[in-house]
Amino acid sequence: MVNNKAVTFKKYVVDYPVADEHFEYVTEREVSYDLKDGEVLTRNLYLSLDPYLRVKMRGLEENALFGRYPLGEPMENRGLGEVIASKNPAVPVGSVVDGFLRSEEYTLVSAGSPLTIIEGARESKLPLSVYTGALGMPGFTAYGGLLVHGKPVAGETLYVSAASGAVGQL
Repeated sequence: MVNNKAVTFKKYVVDYPVADEHFEYVTEREVSYDLKDGEVLTRNLYLSLDPYLRVKMRGLEENALFGRYPLGEPMENRGLGEVIASKNPAVPVGSVVDGFLRSEEYTLVSAGSPLTIIEGARESKLPLSVYTGALGMPGFTAYGGLLVHGKPVAGETLYVSAASGAVGQL
């Protein structure tokens, strides 16, 4: 068992989120080291705060694409974590992983939840935080959208209409 610090979501947002009204800061939340087969325990290093999270905070039933946050639980977002315990042979202890983690210090990742090991992350001269931005989901989405799907041609004009967002600015 370890005492876990977490930010839990306590009320759906209509207009703008307010810290004490919509979120609760919890400092005593126990996480068990008794992992089941396929499970991984991470110590979270970075969490990405992306625009789509605002949609999940509204709690609307018709939001099928992103779902909604359950009340009384830490919010889940993309993040980077260090594996501190593992019963998943594909994800060894000490690995730096990218995946859906929760807004807490430690996350118990269930079997089958996708985690990507970031090879050489500790040896890299780049800060780990870049794996939540330019070298993470926003960067790969921008790359794929522009080069794989957009297939720009020399001499064409490129217009990015959402350059203020996580993907568009890259």
